Amino acid sequence: MDALFNEIMPTECMKGNNPTMLSETTDGYEPVEKLDENKFSFGFIPDKRKFFTMPVEIDGEKYFQYFFQRRTESQTNWASTTNVGNRFIVTSRLSEAQAKLLTDLYTGETVVLTEAHDPEIGLVGKSVKMC
Repeated sequence: MDALFNEIMPTECMKGNNPTMLSETTDGYEPVEKLDENKFSFGFIPDKRKFFTMPVEIDGEKYFQYFFQRRTESQTNWASTTNVGNRFIVTSRLSEAQAKLLTDLYTGETVVLTEAHDPEIGLVGKSVKMC
């Protein structure tokens, strides 16, 4: 996922979408709830871990999911949370299939969700695109 994040940063900055530094909180999720659920956001959590949020559309319904680097020393250990947004994939640690899905969505592809993506119940076989 660091490869995707390293692609996101310069691409988004060129579009004028600069990184967000989330503020320190007691539960770690409060500032994320203030992010625009209709906009792709990325940046850093106070302990220098990376994060991004992805708004997607599936059959006309909008989903918004928050992904974060679990530990700064682990460049591949990324996860999501149930505390923020409307999830479209289930993960406590992103799999290779999920990382590819997110990369494909970020680059503008429409993807059909499969069991390998571990989508939420009822989403297998549905087309998803980033909005």
